[in-house]
Amino acid sequence: MNFLYEDPDAENHFLTVWRDYSIRLKELTVGDTTILSAKDAAEDAMYQTVCRTERISASENADIIDDNDVHILVEVLEQDIRLFRCDWRLSALS
Repeated sequence: MNFLYEDPDAENHFLTVWRDYSIRLKELTVGDTTILSAKDAAEDAMYQTVCRTERISASENADIIDDNDVHILVEVLEQDIRLFRCDWRLSALS
């Protein structure tokens, strides 16, 4: 998800919250409720950057995104493309 952040502090915050949740999942024991707060924090951190898409199944074989409420087109800025290309190059190197 690092290509979604321009601010290194915001990216580090997300990575810290997500890492904490991952660790708590690995260490989960019966009756441990601390995972719930970590899950909520991870979801909040993710939803601050990524929107949730609700899908409606028109048939068993198809998923359709309901865009009836969309009135404004999303503007793609040059900076968006540059960030994507930079992340793609970095991913190709690893």
